[in-house]
Amino acid sequence: MKIAVCDDNILFQEEIKNLLYEYFGRLSVEIKLFSNGMEFLRAVQSISNPFDLVFMDIEMPGIDGLETSRQLRKKNRDLFLIFLSSHTELAFDGYEVDAFRFLTKPVKRDKLWKALSDWEKSRLSEERICFNLGDRSQVLSWSEIQYIQSENVYVNVVTVSQRILVRMKMKELEKKMPESMFFKPHRSYLVNLKHILSFDSKKIRMADGLEVPLSRRHAAEFRNRMMKFLNR
Repeated sequence: MKIAVCDDNILFQEEIKNLLYEYFGRLSVEIKLFSNGMEFLRAVQSISNPFDLVFMDIEMPGIDGLETSRQLRKKNRDLFLIFLSSHTELAFDGYEVDAFRFLTKPVKRDKLWKALSDWEKSRLSEERICFNLGDRSQVLSWSEIQYIQSENVYVNVVTVSQRILVRMKMKELEKKMPESMFFKPHRSYLVNLKHILSFDSKKIRMADGLEVPLSRRHAAEFRNRMMKFLNR
């Protein structure tokens, strides 16, 4: 994922960059640093893939963070913005540009962690996929999919309200889905951690009652992933 930090304080840039690496891991996130609004807007125009999340300092010389965000919103209404400022009274300015969160400086580690966790939940719940079913297409959000079962060149996609059969290989679908939401406990299944009702060392029980086998070599990894998911 791509994250931008737009702040005129170089020391703060490095501080929040290190905190983001600590939270996500260096290999799973690309962080770009910008010192003013104009520099950031020029970069956005030249980048083909937009940022997933932007940390925006409200008070900057030249174009401040609020005006930078106004211009950004003209091109991207869906981008997640987190405003930064040492003045709490400026938090209300974020409503104008639909900021996701406001963090006061200096940023506290637990407050940042909470904001990132909430952002991940919002981001994952909004992501969608379109399945081609031949004569029609079916659009689903990842969050409503309970589990996926492989059947040779087909997959059964099971949601809370329906089951659809899609001509697609499991590996192809696995590349598209949000990694932190799904787990592969067995070569024939992908389960949504959100829809797990109970589990032990040998099986996982889904919300609809299905018991999915949990292979011994994946048991420890599954427990760690499940605990991390529940404690977000």
